[in-house]
Amino acid sequence: MDAAYIGVMIAVIFTVPQCQAKIVIERCINGRVSITDGNKSVIACTDVPTYEPVTWTIRTLGATTERHLGTCSSTDEVCSSGDAKSYGLTRINTNTADESDLTILDNHREMFSENSVKCADASSDFAACIISVIPKISMTGCTNGSLPIKEGNTNVIECTNLPSTKQVTWTARKLGAANETTLGTCEPQPSQGVCFDFKSYGLTRPTNEASLLTIKDNLREIFSETSVQCASDNDLAACNIRVIHPATKSQCSIYSHNTTLTGSCRVDKAFSSDGNYSCQWSILHPNTSSAIMMPSVLIVTDYSDSGKQYYQGVCSFSYPLPQTNGAYTLFFSMFPCGPNFAEVGQFTMHPPDQPVITGYTTGQILELGHRLEMVCTVHGGSPKVSSIDFTCTGFDDGADTSNETSVSSSVIIPSISEADDQRSKTYDHPRRRREEDTHPYTGLRPPGADGASASGTVNPQGVYEEIEAEQRPQFSTGTKTIQLQQLKSQGRRPS
Repeated sequence: MDAAYIGVMIAVIFTVPQCQAKIVIERCINGRVSITDGNKSVIACTDVPTYEPVTWTIRTLGATTERHLGTCSSTDEVCSSGDAKSYGLTRINTNTADESDLTILDNHREMFSENSVKCADASSDFAACIISVIPKISMTGCTNGSLPIKEGNTNVIECTNLPSTKQVTWTARKLGAANETTLGTCEPQPSQGVCFDFKSYGLTRPTNEASLLTIKDNLREIFSETSVQCASDNDLAACNIRVIHPATKSQCSIYSHNTTLTGSCRVDKAFSSDGNYSCQWSILHPNTSSAIMMPSVLIVTDYSDSGKQYYQGVCSFSYPLPQTNGAYTLFFSMFPCGPNFAEVGQFTMHPPDQPVITGYTTGQILELGHRLEMVCTVHGGSPKVSSIDFTCTGFDDGADTSNETSVSSSVIIPSISEADDQRSKTYDHPRRRREEDTHPYTGLRPPGADGASASGTVNPQGVYEEIEAEQRPQFSTGTKTIQLQQLKSQGRRPS
């Protein structure tokens, strides 16, 4: 009985153990696994024991410490992320073993390039592989999903960052259409970069990493509202083609008026297959390296030339006049355009000369019966001053007058007799003048007023007014208005 029991026990011992495959990282070739920058990438760790959790870590080459990415449970397939990052860890159970995946969505170069990733079970079995981040296939000149090609030019569309050992296929699809048209394929070296061009578009593959599509005819008919795509090894680049005819500009002008700077350019023969047209004025301030974009308005209308549709119109702007002196450079650009932001002209800001009053000299005597006309003139300035406020107590200045180089305003002080008549009316009507009042200029009281003599007279040549004037200009840079301190007048009787 003992011998039989021992025999059974031996049989049981030799039938239970099973060989467990070693953990591996799929697509790890020669110690490296490749992921494409900008694409969703999955790194799979397979043959993990079903009864053990799996832990993911990453280590920078040359470093001695690892960073924990997350752990996946062996029972409920729940994964928790470490290092405050979410890498889309998953765990899939099978009958005998399972798989755990690390999904990478973005920040490929910054976080994973030339790093070693490792998946390990609880029994110290692990697999490690260095991550190589390869650039995503791209189409040169494709910005925000749009690639402009110009009518009248030979246009080359370049597809770069191709897998060096894979075929590339070019296709085209009208926007909104379900089906695409194959334009051709190109093989990598050492197949001499042979291309099969189905539509005679001049397909080439000058290097293993690049392929070219050359187009020059029938651009509007074939490529308007069309998406072109180059694809290789499950990666691709696609871009919407924008057929354009660059606009021409003419009759550009720049003006300044009061506190506003304005300008306009006429544009002609513009075409864009997507129907988008815009323009932009900009101004470069002195001693700065970046221009300021000014709000710009484009008004265009369509017309036909040689059976093709084009657009023409005017692009204009209105902008507050700069406050800093110096030379400003203005640029203009039209979309679709030729050279971007071509220089249109320069505008110079500098202050005007000091105001000058003519028609009066300090200490000048104004005799009775004489009139005085004073003129305040401001020369120069870019732009010229918009107006002059020439003030003299009790007198209004006239309308401004200007020429190409100056702006003027005048004040007229009438003769004493004229002023006397005018001021007496504003002082009080003669027929309503109170007897106790005195005349505002002569100081005489009217007849019958408390001892005043009706025969009292004043020598016209003896009364004079002395005018004192100060020229103190004040500049307001916001309005470019020049104000003068009020001219002070002082009257006195003869002794």
